[in-house]
Amino acid sequence: MQSPHEKFIREMIEDDPVVQELLTEAYSKAYNRAYSKAYNRAYNEAWTRGRLRGLRKSVLNILQVQFPALASAPQALQAVASIQDTDSLGQLFEQLIRVPDEQTARIVLGLPSE
Repeated sequence: MQSPHEKFIREMIEDDPVVQELLTEAYSKAYNRAYSKAYNRAYNEAWTRGRLRGLRKSVLNILQVQFPALASAPQALQAVASIQDTDSLGQLFEQLIRVPDEQTARIVLGLPSE
């Protein structure tokens, strides 16, 4: 139960349009900050996942075109799938574009030679 003093203060705050406007502004700013932060985090995570997916597909396409036998090897697929950052996957992509043969591609992927 509220004391008479607390009740008086609550009524004064609820009835004062200036206080209500300030509270509304503060709530709106806090909501917008929280929404913006959550939106940016979700956007960045989705962008990173999409970039990883695209780079993985590109790496697998290079393998499929240049080294079909390697592209279907479970070890090669696992090596590509295990890379979780875009920089490393981008470097792998660039390296695979330049490899002259399957043996070099195996070395780049960290696979044992055949």
